[in-house]
Amino acid sequence: MNIYLDIDGVLLDKRGNLNIGAPELVKKLTEEYDVYWLTTWCKDGNADKALEILSKEFPKESIKYLKKIKPTIWNTWKTEAIDFTKDFNWIDDYLFPQEKKVLCEHRAEHKVKIISNNLENFVEHLGVHVGTEQEILDEMKRTTKSPVEPKLETKIIMGHVNTGKYAYLQHFIHKYSKTCKFVLIDGDRLHFSFYRGFSFVTGPIVDFHTTDSKLFENWLGILIKTKKKKKSYKDKKAVILISQYAAAMRICPEKTEKAFIKIAKEGKDLGIYLIATTSRGESKEVITDEMRKYIKIENFDDYKK
Repeated sequence: MNIYLDIDGVLLDKRGNLNIGAPELVKKLTEEYDVYWLTTWCKDGNADKALEILSKEFPKESIKYLKKIKPTIWNTWKTEAIDFTKDFNWIDDYLFPQEKKVLCEHRAEHKVKIISNNLENFVEHLGVHVGTEQEILDEMKRTTKSPVEPKLETKIIMGHVNTGKYAYLQHFIHKYSKTCKFVLIDGDRLHFSFYRGFSFVTGPIVDFHTTDSKLFENWLGILIKTKKKKKSYKDKKAVILISQYAAAMRICPEKTEKAFIKIAKEGKDLGIYLIATTSRGESKEVITDEMRKYIKIENFDDYKK
């Protein structure tokens, strides 16, 4: 059977970092099937550019498997490169309507495996071991670089793209995974999906950017109404991590502001901490004047200077 494999959104995430399970997937596929690149990095019959990009992210022991993957030739639509006379599977993160139409014409819609920020789950479904929780956390720390050492404190991190906000969150989880429980709220569906099912994660990972906006609102409402308890829960710390929370200020600004301020004022006594990131920190609609009174603001742009 032929396997057609994309790179962006499958082996690499949207930021170009290696997805958890990617090396194991490439090893398994190349050992068992004929694998072909189906990516914009390789559409002229030459796989050199694809190898150059991936060699920077994959471990050295994976390069020999990457070299086994054959190039393809196509122009506008990826389906031009597929040999429909042979059995195949196509692993990608997105299909254009024209490509879906071609698959339907060949009655091959079921042969596409769409990976949507869940490569690890897909790899595990294939029966491939991708490592223990600690091994995965160690890998996340190894492949990212935080500009500062994480601290257990409530704050908002602002900064433009590539200032280390994402890396800081990964390093924070690595450092406190054994002493804290985490509530993970993902503003752009890029940062936390691979932590599903981990022992230190409490409840489902909330994506307020799409269908989970009501769940996020309900969660904020519960948090705002929570009364300060007599007994201290400092020995059972809870950390709420929210990536790219600007959308939350658009969806439910009053609840978001109240919840953030409540945690900043009372959270330490309850053993609850909040770290939220945004690329729009300059906007007073995202970080309001009231929030600035009570919440520490750390600008990661300063570390780039």
